[in-house]
Amino acid sequence: MTPLKRPKMEKFAQAMAAGMGPSEAARAAGYPDGSQFVRNASKRAARADVKARIAELRAPGIARAQERITASIEWATDRLVEIANAQVDLNNVRAMDRVAALKRLSEMLGWDAPKKIAPTSPVGDGPARITVSWRETEPPPPPTAASVAEPAAAAVQWSDPDDESDPPTGWWK
Repeated sequence: MTPLKRPKMEKFAQAMAAGMGPSEAARAAGYPDGSQFVRNASKRAARADVKARIAELRAPGIARAQERITASIEWATDRLVEIANAQVDLNNVRAMDRVAALKRLSEMLGWDAPKKIAPTSPVGDGPARITVSWRETEPPPPPTAASVAEPAAAAVQWSDPDDESDPPTGWWK
C-alpha cells in the first residue's frame, strides 16, 4: 500500500503506528483542537484506509519482533539443555539447577501431561455429578420486601456416577 493521499492523514497513521493514541496522533499530525477533536480523532483511527496503513507500517517491526522471540526461545532452550547436561559441582551447577532446567524445558516444549481441568467428585475419582432438585415448600405468598431477598428452597448434592442405586436426575455439562 502506498502512503495516504492526504499528508496530515499519513502523519496521523504514522503516529498511530508508532504507538500513540488517536488524540495524541491527531495533535502530532497538526489537526486543530476543537470541541469535536477527540471524536474526530477516533473517527480517523477507525477508517479502513488508516487501519490498513497502520498495519502496513507496523508489519516490519512485528516481523523483527517475531524473529527475536524465536531466537530467544532457541537461545533459552539451548541454555537450559547446557545446564541440564552440565556436571554437578559445588562451584557452578548444583543438582537442583539441573532439575529446574529440565522442569522448565518440559514446560516450554509441552512435555508435561495436560493439566486436569475437569471437576471430579468430592473423593477425587470419576467425573463430578451434580444433582439439583427444586421444590417449592408451599405455595408462594405475595411478594414483600423481605421475601424478595430469600430464594426458594434448593438442594444440591454430589453423587457417585458408579453408584446405580440412586439414578441421577440431571447432569451438568
